[in-house]
Amino acid sequence: MRRKSLSAKSRSAVLERKRLFERELQQMGGLPSQERTVAMLLDAWLAEKRLRVGVKSDEDYTRVVEKRLKPALGTLPLAKLKLADIERMVSSLVGAGKAGEANRALARLRMALAYAVKHDWTEKNVAEQCSPVPVREQQHQIWQPDEVMRFLRFTEGSRYHVMYAVFLSTGMRSGEVRGLQWEDVNLDAATIQVQRQWLEAARAQDSRFAPPKRGSTRRIHIQEDLISLLRIHRDHLKDRQQEMEEAYAWSDFDLVFPSLRGTPMLATNLLRQFRADARGAGVPEIRLHDMRDTAASTLLASGTPLTLVAEILGHKDTSVTLKKYAHVLDRQRQEHPVGHAMYRPQK
Repeated sequence: MRRKSLSAKSRSAVLERKRLFERELQQMGGLPSQERTVAMLLDAWLAEKRLRVGVKSDEDYTRVVEKRLKPALGTLPLAKLKLADIERMVSSLVGAGKAGEANRALARLRMALAYAVKHDWTEKNVAEQCSPVPVREQQHQIWQPDEVMRFLRFTEGSRYHVMYAVFLSTGMRSGEVRGLQWEDVNLDAATIQVQRQWLEAARAQDSRFAPPKRGSTRRIHIQEDLISLLRIHRDHLKDRQQEMEEAYAWSDFDLVFPSLRGTPMLATNLLRQFRADARGAGVPEIRLHDMRDTAASTLLASGTPLTLVAEILGHKDTSVTLKKYAHVLDRQRQEHPVGHAMYRPQK
């Protein structure tokens, strides 16, 4: 191990630097900075980050670190990490058709190196010199109104039918629908209170109920047809509950759309059923999240005010809605050109 010299303008400053250095050695297993690797930094950064983020973010950070950053950069000494090393990693991911993943890896590396700079483990954040790569925005498909009706007609009588109707009417997210409890539904007031979501983690024991994404708690007013469906669904669920309790080890979470065991539905099981139902109905196989986009586009196309659509979707402000659904609003602009009201023929 190399000898470490510490210098400063005063004895007290030297002692402070010595104290910080000793703490650094303890945190990094006694290794001086010259022998510290990028992998060691990533592990230390992840350990600190876990104290401040939720389960899903932790899983994403860990996945990027273990699958992207460590294989490409982990063995390099932190003190010798160069811009060329980072650019080589980014180029490799882009060449594999993973531009979005390249930007995610770069963003996480920037965060880890900022942590290193803050703790005086390196002098500068070399990842700041590497620019994100352009990513082609994916255009996901949505259903047209006739396809929505065809799908709902096909699933009538299925235990998923009312769940699909909620997705396509309210634009709620998958975790919000799967975490919806009867105490959140006021059929007399015709409202759904979105105040929780089911966060499904890679490890089952880490799955839990949590507030909606970005704190987007909201109340959604629903129309009479959906109220009627929910009333019928609730009655059927009560009738079936005793039967299910006898057949399965039942866990009562008071869920509106439980699994056969009373627990929140697994996303993979729901997706499998959704795809099968889409094929059976003869409609395009879209993603579960595309039902949310279908609902939003339908609301906007029907003339629902942008501010209300943003509120229903739980967007922080209308700029998010405007950016995401600009194509729908473009059609509205074409149908309502400037001067339309002034110059249209009088009856």
